[in-house]
Amino acid sequence: MTALVDGRFRLLERVGAGGMGVVHRAIDERDGSTVAIKLLSGRNPHDIERAHREAQILARLSHPAIVGHVADGITADGTLYLAMAWIEGTTAATRLANDGFSIGEAVAMTRRIADALAAAHRAQILHRDIKPSNILLPGDDPAAAVLIDFGVSRLTDAIQSLTRTGVTIGTPGYMSPEQARGERDLTPAADVFALGCVLYECLTAKPAFSGMHSAAVLVKILFGDPQPLEVVCREAPPRLVALVSAMLAKDLTKRLPDCDAVLRAIDAIGALPAGPRRSSHSQISEPTRVAPPVAVMHCLVSAARGNPDDMLEPPSAVECADLAAIAATNHADLELLATGGVVVHVTGEAHDAAARAALIALAMRRLLGGWSIAISSLRADVQAAAEGGAAMLTSAAMAAIFTKRPPSIVVDPGVATLLSGEFEIEITGRDDPRLIAKR
Repeated sequence: MTALVDGRFRLLERVGAGGMGVVHRAIDERDGSTVAIKLLSGRNPHDIERAHREAQILARLSHPAIVGHVADGITADGTLYLAMAWIEGTTAATRLANDGFSIGEAVAMTRRIADALAAAHRAQILHRDIKPSNILLPGDDPAAAVLIDFGVSRLTDAIQSLTRTGVTIGTPGYMSPEQARGERDLTPAADVFALGCVLYECLTAKPAFSGMHSAAVLVKILFGDPQPLEVVCREAPPRLVALVSAMLAKDLTKRLPDCDAVLRAIDAIGALPAGPRRSSHSQISEPTRVAPPVAVMHCLVSAARGNPDDMLEPPSAVECADLAAIAATNHADLELLATGGVVVHVTGEAHDAAARAALIALAMRRLLGGWSIAISSLRADVQAAAEGGAAMLTSAAMAAIFTKRPPSIVVDPGVATLLSGEFEIEITGRDDPRLIAKR
């Protein structure tokens, strides 16, 4: 490939790279303007369709807060390219890691992006990957924010879909619950949830949902809640707290339905306190709080065919129906993850919840031959339980590979202690205890 793309764009330095390709700064020889050129590195049909979709969507949109489409086509060596307006500035992710955002800056940026998304939604386009790294701040000004990377966007009025079985669309920490389940028929409310995650993170310098394992993050989105905004950002006025809560509602009937509703809610907040800037490297310490006694504990039963972070084939329709019956019989909540895994959320008094989790795991073992299953610890915090369960599943999958034994039901040591009287538990070496059977 020559340094002149399509006889028009002269490539300069590379400024970024990702799974879809590389981005260069370039000069448009027609008018001397600076542009950003994205060159597709993949050659499989899915990547080609995704790149074509992004070009199609950007050409269709015109909004000051959406990166402008300049041109698209194919280079002499057959590489797809997309030329976009060049924006001199940093990303919201970089801003979070350095100076951070004040309350006013975070809300101003959110309003600007909500306005862009409202325009996209009116054009029947969902972004589906709203996150700080996809928001540029020209001149480091949050109020001038620009939304980029429509590579996984979807034309909601299109017949074809970019999504395939076993492919997760979006970034785990910013997915809506419906995306975490792998649902395909999304609404603008999915982008509202993701934008709510961004707003929460900019106000607190803490992600709403994060973790070491992507599968665990999805579980947290489905069953957990971030720390209340009024606790981690005490300067936030009540209407801002209510806005974030309404954007992050798991129940679609309680979440703001679209970004027009977000704009109205922001405009109703009124004056905002100046407040401090919060960044990920200089957070304001909160006073130590003593947790109240917890009557209800959380326990998770997780299952996957292999590594829970891999894209896996989901259970069959028959298996799903049987899994739902198992969960219902034991008064638990079942969710199928977008990764293809399964998680059952059990709550109650510690001994009772542990016993029900064990019965569920044994029933799942009979149904899902060859799957790894883990019972995570009973915790007051479902987010911590999710992380522990994903780590145990990964360990169990690796043990099955290296020992060439069938995957087992691994159990957190704390749960194993509670189960030891009624269930047969095997403890070997340094591995997690294994659930064998009910006595």
